[in-house]
Amino acid sequence: MTEERTGEKWNWLRETAPDALLFDGPEGYAFDKAIIGVATRIGMQPVVAYDEELLIRSLVDEDWEYIDAVEWVEINTKGSYLGEGTPIIIERSGQDG
Repeated sequence: MTEERTGEKWNWLRETAPDALLFDGPEGYAFDKAIIGVATRIGMQPVVAYDEELLIRSLVDEDWEYIDAVEWVEINTKGSYLGEGTPIIIERSGQDG
């Protein structure tokens, strides 16, 4: 089991994006370590931002095959709309700077 959603990180998230929703992976709180921050847009509430590769790696760390993890994230996470507070998923370019 992963750790509780308490501490400095979670206090900051509750303060910064109080109405934001979270993605829970199939392994409980497996996706918590994939949170990279909060995204803001003009006229819209802040949402939690996840790193796509970290989402996949979170499942691989739970003994998933990489291809199965990619498929699960594509279908069940990227394909989810939970309302206005739905998190965003960032795909990094792989380039620094």
